[in-house]
This record gives sequence, structure tokens and C-alpha cells, in this order.
Amino acid sequence: MAVYGASKAALNRLTNGLGAELHGTGVRVNTVQPRFGVLTEGAAQLVGDKYDSSVFETMEQMVESVLVLCDCEPDLTGGVRVSLDLLEERSITARGLDGEPSPEGATR
Repeated sequence: MAVYGASKAALNRLTNGLGAELHGTGVRVNTVQPRFGVLTEGAAQLVGDKYDSSVFETMEQMVESVLVLCDCEPDLTGGVRVSLDLLEERSITARGLDGEPSPEGATR
């Protein structure tokens, strides 16, 4: 866990530093972290029947928050963003691959 934690901290610091260095160039540098655990296929297998939707966010929610940063304003750079916060700030509902709102995709 120590190495995992150190690598996450390094990624966040690198994001801050590169965002500052590249500010004004049109290049945006951000990271997205989940507010809750992300319910990937592996996580679903791991938790099995102990699944509690209140402690997970969907893959669609995480992906939708990353997409927000693909088309963000130039000054939104150098930050560590929380997935569901991004969606809530912009009143965005996560959608599935079919483009329809995901039943679990509504922000909490």
C-alpha cells in the first residue's frame, strides 16, 4: 500500500507541476480521481454479493468525468479533479455507450 500511495501522490504532484509549466500554451494537464470506488468488472467479482451501490460509482460516471476534461476551458489545468464533483458542477448525467442516460449514471 505504501508504494501505491506514493505513486498516487507523485501523479498528483506531477499533474500540478506540469499544469503550471504548460499554463497558457493550450495544453491542459489534469487527473481524475473517483469519489467512491469504481465498479469495474474486477471490483464486481471481488465484492460479489456484498455489493453496496452507495460506496461505488459506475464506470460510466468515471468516463463521463474524464470526457468533461477533454473539452474544458484552457484555465482548468494542473488540478486533481474528483469525478462526481465534476459531473455535479456541470449538471451532467453519465450516459452509456448507447448515448442514453445510464440508470446508475445520475450523480449523487
